[in-house]
Amino acid sequence: MLFFLAFRNIVRMRRRYFFVALAVALGFAMATIVSGAAFGALDAMKGKAARYFAGEVSVQGFHDPIRSHQRIERADELAEELARNIPSIRLAIPRNIYYGDDATLIFGGETVRQRRLVGVDFARDAEEFSGLSFVEGSLADITRDASKSSILISEAAASILRAHVGDDVTLSLLTDRGQYNSGTLVVRGIFQETSLFGYVAYLPLDTLNLLTARPVGAATDIAVYGHPGTLSINLAEMVRVELSRTHTVFPPLATKDAVDAALASGVSAQVYAVLPLEGNLSQMQEIMSAFLAITYTALFVFVCIVMIGILNTFRVIAHERTTEVGTLRAIGMQRSSVLSLFMLEALYMSLAAILVGLVLSFLGFGLLSFVDLGRIPAAGLFTVHGKMHFQLDPLTTVLDFFIMVAATVVAAAGPARKASRIDPAAALRMEA
Repeated sequence: MLFFLAFRNIVRMRRRYFFVALAVALGFAMATIVSGAAFGALDAMKGKAARYFAGEVSVQGFHDPIRSHQRIERADELAEELARNIPSIRLAIPRNIYYGDDATLIFGGETVRQRRLVGVDFARDAEEFSGLSFVEGSLADITRDASKSSILISEAAASILRAHVGDDVTLSLLTDRGQYNSGTLVVRGIFQETSLFGYVAYLPLDTLNLLTARPVGAATDIAVYGHPGTLSINLAEMVRVELSRTHTVFPPLATKDAVDAALASGVSAQVYAVLPLEGNLSQMQEIMSAFLAITYTALFVFVCIVMIGILNTFRVIAHERTTEVGTLRAIGMQRSSVLSLFMLEALYMSLAAILVGLVLSFLGFGLLSFVDLGRIPAAGLFTVHGKMHFQLDPLTTVLDFFIMVAATVVAAAGPARKASRIDPAAALRMEA
């Protein structure tokens, strides 16, 4: 009976409830959009970092303490073994990373140092590299090049060199033996990338092996990607445990510095280190945590304002319904039932408002995704193809839902309790 009465009252006083419901809907929509943007930005940043650092989990092989000698023999076999034995792995693929700081691109009398060279099997790794924003050329151009003498360079490097797609550039570096070597490569693509992950060039894995005098089939890393929803930290431990069955593996290492410290203690035989992506993103994680903290502080203030509005509205509603409450009490309704009636109305109103807020948040996602942020400094770190990326975190969304429902019910509790204590005789005399 109370459920029906509460629903009837919501419909009957819909105009009075409209602005309160609108405030709740906007509050939930704002919370959802902000958290979706924050988690989307973090996901976009991780996608870029996974290209730069070798996967969501990086398996690194060492046979001596010198990082520039990092190597995994028969990397394809090890990658296939991991993918076969660990169901959580979506993709395991060798990557060649040149860790030296002397790689130089030369063209037309200009030179530019590269922070990193990454050797990639583009045919197998196409999905992970589809997020690159190309200014010239495309990923397909490099996969079609049968000569394997292709290279993808950043827009920043191309600007300094004044190079374009189709130009021949010279790449100079040191081999693993410490000898200078160079090769001529054809620019097949120029991509736009934020400065943090800029000044990196991508070229075929076998080509980088040839230039660094590494054996055919060798790689420095195996890039491991998990299925959606798999945490990289958990995946890293799965990989480490699996590797330890047949290989020598370092104990769990959380950061790159920890890997370097383990190497400094001495390495005399082939050993592997397993590093989750977060190990390379500790500072970025701190920035995102600070951003979320500021965001939710602002949302907390907004929720408090909404609660004040709900409180005042329910006070007015409770006062206007004094006679109605008195009549219900006079015909036998208990105080607890009157309290429950008002609380049910608040609950119904909040549920309907949150549903509307969820729809508004998806509309907001759609509209904001058309905004091009590609030319804003540092925005490329958190965007995909220059556009905002949104990702809903189920736990955060559920938490926002309960916070908004609880805020509405708590704000309505005071006026509801006061209404339940109305004296029936006094209320009926007021009508008379």
